[in-house]
Amino acid sequence: MQLSAVWACVRLLSESISTLPIKIYKSESDGSRSLAKEHPIYRLLCKQPNLEMTPSRFMLMVVASLCLRGNSFIEKKYIGSKLVALEPLLPQNMTVKRSEQTGMLEYKYTDPLGQKIRTIPINNIMHIRGFGMDGICGMIPVKIGRDVIGAALSVEESAAKIFENGLQSSGFLSAEQPLNEEQRERIRSYLLSFVGSKNAGKMMVLEGGMKYNNVTMNPEAAQMLESRTFSIEEICRWFRVPPFMVGHMDKQSSWASSVEGMNMQFLTNTLRPLLVNIEQEISRWFRVPPFMVGHMDKQSSWASSVEGMNMQFLTNTLRPLLVNIEQEISRCLLNGDDDYYAEFSVEGLLRADSAGRSAYYTTALQNGWMSRNDVRRLENLPPIEGGDIYTVQLNLTPLDQLGQEASSNEAEKLKAQITNWLFPEGNPVARHSQANQPHSEE
Repeated sequence: MQLSAVWACVRLLSESISTLPIKIYKSESDGSRSLAKEHPIYRLLCKQPNLEMTPSRFMLMVVASLCLRGNSFIEKKYIGSKLVALEPLLPQNMTVKRSEQTGMLEYKYTDPLGQKIRTIPINNIMHIRGFGMDGICGMIPVKIGRDVIGAALSVEESAAKIFENGLQSSGFLSAEQPLNEEQRERIRSYLLSFVGSKNAGKMMVLEGGMKYNNVTMNPEAAQMLESRTFSIEEICRWFRVPPFMVGHMDKQSSWASSVEGMNMQFLTNTLRPLLVNIEQEISRWFRVPPFMVGHMDKQSSWASSVEGMNMQFLTNTLRPLLVNIEQEISRCLLNGDDDYYAEFSVEGLLRADSAGRSAYYTTALQNGWMSRNDVRRLENLPPIEGGDIYTVQLNLTPLDQLGQEASSNEAEKLKAQITNWLFPEGNPVARHSQANQPHSEE
């Protein structure tokens, strides 16, 4: 974590996922789903995992453990038979082995305070594994990639020593005649008045045929800079993170072209994790409903000009982590019940800016796969009366009346065509009705 690229990648992954709302749903018989707020796991995952953590901080620790240690361990705390808390454990203090007698996995945890080793029953532990080969534990990324990370650390240390020792000089003085010790000391004292930011811009006077020579960047220094750039890209490849998301802008643009896009990206990538953490802490300590301190289930948008990159980031980077966590929740916390399942809400990461979002909602409303209240719900607006009706672009006709109106219109057109073909001079029924009408006497 001392390496800036590793720090940035781990923070990006853990904070991005920690801001995504996770919900528990129940599958209905008609194929729809509903929020399972009555399920005991709903409160633990969505409101308060334990006495000391908010859902955001809890999920941040889970994902950070996965990124750095390849495993995340959550202990289930019970009072009697009731599950009351979820406690994340330090993965470096956990030892997992398969018992030779029973064939079951054994979890032994070293308490970081008392240094006591205790065995946790397998039914009381939720073990989320990263990429691995043995089926027992995930591989540790920082251990497998120690050569790449170690090389990057060596380059950083070399650069730090160069600046610390002042070995990178901008130029040197040369004299036509050899100088004695007294002359050299006088020149050194003279040069001190030109060193430092306060003395920048002063005119130097050279005597006795002395000349100032500039020093350009030597090949070794240039190669070191290239190595630093390559190290950042290698670490980003290791964590499967787009380099621009950790501030590496070499040969690509990091920010959106529009001002709104820049603001949206700054809000989502930088401010949003901090805001969610603060909002949930206020809600937890002061017993205030989250919406009263501005905490909404809506996520801020990504900038539209980098929407494709963010879609790749969501699909290739975040999605495997999300599915892994969701499936472990279903297996360990929901006991494999097919009627209930956990799901992260990723709509916020898929939103564009206001213009893109407006176009998206317009298309959804005009094609009848979203109602006005569906849109208002995503924008954290209250529902309106009649807003649950699904409409289409054809005069915004309600879907339940679309077939009737279409059939009626087609029938009227067909009737008019047959009448015009049979009676080209005009409709005899209409002429007969006009003839039988009484005429007013003058």
